Amino acid sequence: MTYLYNLIESISGYNNKKFLYHASPIQNLKFLKKEYNISSIETNSKKKWIYAGPKKMIAAFSFPWDDSMGITYTDNGKDLENRIYTINIPRKFVNLISKPCSIYTIDKKSFTLAKGGLGDEYRSSRESIKVLSEEKFKSAKNCMEQNNIIINIK
Repeated sequence: MTYLYNLIESISGYNNKKFLYHASPIQNLKFLKKEYNISSIETNSKKKWIYAGPKKMIAAFSFPWDDSMGITYTDNGKDLENRIYTINIPRKFVNLISKPCSIYTIDKKSFTLAKGGLGDEYRSSRESIKVLSEEKFKSAKNCMEQNNIIINIK
């Protein structure tokens, strides 16, 4: 996931928005709770955090995987509004993207920029964060595709 966040860290201009987004394989949450997040740019952190991103596209990448799984990412090189990412997932991990998921909208005021980021990953040390709204998806694959991410199963 470090590679993914290196790609996304180059994105700027979305840090003044009032809301952030958090993806989860758990639907119908009213509050987000602290968790270890292996997709974080701070994977060496021993603390628990609630992580979020300023764009749904960034949140859509936030599933339980890491660089050691052979998952790779590329983009079409266009500006953020027209950018399309491609994620290459080994067939043995396709089950990770076949389950339902949700993207939650949350208030940005309880979050700070994560160390090492350039404005695209936020974290909160609060025990819980109230969910403002939820967008449900029939699968993580569907979630990613609806947020400009192309899925290639290899």
